[in-house]
Amino acid sequence: MKIRTDVMLQGLGGEELMPLKEVLQNVLIQDHDPKNVQESVRRYNLAKEVTEKEEVEVTSEDITMLKKSVVALYKPLVSGQTCLILEGGCVIPAKDNKEKK
Repeated sequence: MKIRTDVMLQGLGGEELMPLKEVLQNVLIQDHDPKNVQESVRRYNLAKEVTEKEEVEVTSEDITMLKKSVVALYKPLVSGQTCLILEGGCVIPAKDNKEKK
C-alpha cells in the first residue's frame, strides 16, 4: 500500500496541526524495543524513506507496527487521523479543504 506523507493532519476546527511525515518520523524513531536490532534497523530505514519521499510503499506489517506506535506516542486527535490514513481512509490536506470553503 502506498501512503502519501505530505498529508496535513487537522485540528477539529480544520486548522493545520502537523504533517503526517512528521508523525511517522517521530513514531519510527521513538517508540520501539531497543533490544530488537532487526526492528531498529527496519524502523530506521522506513524513517529515512519517509523523510526523503512524499509517497512510501508500506506492508501490512508496517501499517500494524505504525498504528501501535502512533497510539502509544500520540493522543487521539493525531493518532486517530494517522490510523485512518494508514487504514486507507481519506483525509483532505488542510489547504485543499480551505480552498473548497
